[in-house]
Amino acid sequence: MFTFFFVDFFDATGTLTGLSQKAGFLDAQGNMPRPRRLFAMDGLAAMFGAFMAPAPPPLRRVGQRHR
Repeated sequence: MFTFFFVDFFDATGTLTGLSQKAGFLDAQGNMPRPRRLFAMDGLAAMFGAFMAPAPPPLRRVGQRHR
């Protein structure tokens, strides 16, 4: 669980920082406006995507017959 959290956190941090910089949304000190709201929306989107995604099919070994 911690692994998924850290991967998503650092992915979101890099993406939001890069996009904010390219779009010109950073203030004079280089800070993002309303970072708490941005990270909350990213977290909600990740949870919604995980909830709505279908479960992957069960894996079978190569050559195993379907019963």
